[in-house]
Amino acid sequence: MRKDWPSTALLIADANAAFREIRNQLMAAGWTVQLATDDAGAREAIKSGIGVALIDVQIESGFRDLLREQEGILCIRYGAESADWAWDSCRGNVPSAIEALSRAGRTMSLKKRVEDLQRERVTLDMEASRLRARVSDTQPDLHAQIATLRAQMTEANHAKSAFLANMSHELRTPLNAILGYSELLQEDVREFGADELVSDLQKIHDSGQSLLNLINDILDLARIEAGRAEVYPQLVDIHDLCVDAIGSVRDLAAEHHNTIDLDIGPTVTTLFSDQRKTRQCLRNLLSNACKFTDNGKIVLRVMADDTPGAGTIIFEVEDNGIGMSQDQCAEIFREFVQSEDPARKRGGTGLGLTITLRLAELLGGSLSVQSELGKGAIFRLEIPDQLDAEITEDPEWTADSDEASIDKSAAPMVLIVDNDDAMRNHLGNFLTAEGYRVLQARSGSEGVSFAERFRPDIICLDAVMPEVDGWATLKAIKSRTSTAHIPVVMITMVDDRSRGIVLGASEYLVKPIGKEALLQAIANVQILNASEPILLVEDDSLTRDMTARMLRAEGYRVMEAENGRVALERITEVRPALILLDLMMPELDGFSVVTAVRRHPDWREIPIVVVTAMELPPSQRGLLELQVETIVGKAGYDRNSLVEEVRRIVGQCVSIPSPVSPL
Repeated sequence: MRKDWPSTALLIADANAAFREIRNQLMAAGWTVQLATDDAGAREAIKSGIGVALIDVQIESGFRDLLREQEGILCIRYGAESADWAWDSCRGNVPSAIEALSRAGRTMSLKKRVEDLQRERVTLDMEASRLRARVSDTQPDLHAQIATLRAQMTEANHAKSAFLANMSHELRTPLNAILGYSELLQEDVREFGADELVSDLQKIHDSGQSLLNLINDILDLARIEAGRAEVYPQLVDIHDLCVDAIGSVRDLAAEHHNTIDLDIGPTVTTLFSDQRKTRQCLRNLLSNACKFTDNGKIVLRVMADDTPGAGTIIFEVEDNGIGMSQDQCAEIFREFVQSEDPARKRGGTGLGLTITLRLAELLGGSLSVQSELGKGAIFRLEIPDQLDAEITEDPEWTADSDEASIDKSAAPMVLIVDNDDAMRNHLGNFLTAEGYRVLQARSGSEGVSFAERFRPDIICLDAVMPEVDGWATLKAIKSRTSTAHIPVVMITMVDDRSRGIVLGASEYLVKPIGKEALLQAIANVQILNASEPILLVEDDSLTRDMTARMLRAEGYRVMEAENGRVALERITEVRPALILLDLMMPELDGFSVVTAVRRHPDWREIPIVVVTAMELPPSQRGLLELQVETIVGKAGYDRNSLVEEVRRIVGQCVSIPSPVSPL
């Protein structure tokens, strides 16, 4: 019998040795025990407080009514086969009686605990009621304070966004002149034979580039923290991605006398993710390894997680540099934290790894580090191999025609992507009547698959579809090298004019721009008539002069305009082959110029390259990169206008006459 179950017991029986033994064992276990042989003795014991009563069945008839009247007393029939009217029963021997009394003791102990908990609950309920009353009294003030704080935070975020946009423009514009003129002057001094000045000019250029990197780091971090960073997934060749990232840090590696090796697993080929952000992560990790390693070896290792269903690509950047302690590893991803370097010769702002971590999380992955002081470090970047699982290949085909039956020399093919069967068939019928070959897809993912498989001449894409909408489908089409060139007509229920404006651009560059980036952008738009000039629209005279000199040095004819109004006048005088356009200008800004050019029937084919220091919202920038040809509204189009738009984009006119009746 456990001693943590003591209770008070009443033993009712004629005097016998068994009950005396039971009493002795109970008292040894800490119980309080009373014996009674008659009614008077039992009543007196009950008045003093009894928890358990053991009664001999031989004399129970005289005590049954008395015990039944007592609430809370657990009665045990000694020498009985069943409990009957009592709580329990036991056989007529000492061990059985002790076992039954032990059960009763446990029950009494649990009962007491339950009563204590109930009292505690009552106390807690009373305290909770008191606190609720206090909260109710102060709730109006709290709501008012929260609303005020929320308004202040919103205002602060707007002010921060405006400041970042203005700072971006004001700092990048003079940097554009510094970097551009330093490049031009280096070419000039080489022509004049003053090679000794080249190194000084290169120092100016490098300092300007360092300042630009700092500005970009701060803006990138602010953009991520404000939730304004977006991802634009595309099919990425991992080998090319890694080679590009390594190439971007070759000079830094050479400066510290390091070698960089690339080790890619045999099963690793491609991933579907944001190429620019993934490349930035790798570049930051490689740059960090180069800075903290001298005369060493850096390895960029790429492997696939072989765990079933993992779907993860792992990038590891390993170096044998100075390494870090465990305390440093725990702090290294915080803003403006740098590894201890008494010589202060490593440079950097302490933002690179912070931005890399945030970008990894934005891509759905993670970043970790393993390092020992004096033994180098291994940074491990893990990202999903499919960032946007909604845009996937659809193995089921709904087109009536098979790939083998597609005759590339036949009439132009139009791919219609719309979840509405009636609308899809309606468009298909009249396009077929106009002489076009028509392919139909019933969903965004199917449209992406059809575009890659059949390579249509043009795509008519509904913007509003379930699961994968038109804009997500458009991103997938334009991010694939095999389909990026295909013109797309967006068909939407909403006249979204702001998207139409930004989608008029053929290329997009951010100031400050280098010579190579500018020339590459011009090459991308494929100027067909070299005799036509390039129209340069820029309000900043230094930037305009520097850019014009770059272009003329490459043999281009250049017209200059200091604002949008003058630009439209220049276009009226001489039709340019290309427009280089700044967005933020006095009198008439770049968006207004794009609108005017795209509305004019004789100018709408002129390619436009946007060159701006303006921090556009991520959605607008993403739409600029998509290069959609036009947007047609379902609510207002007719047969003639849609067919003419298709003919204009494909560049082929069909001799079949078009009816004038509306669709």
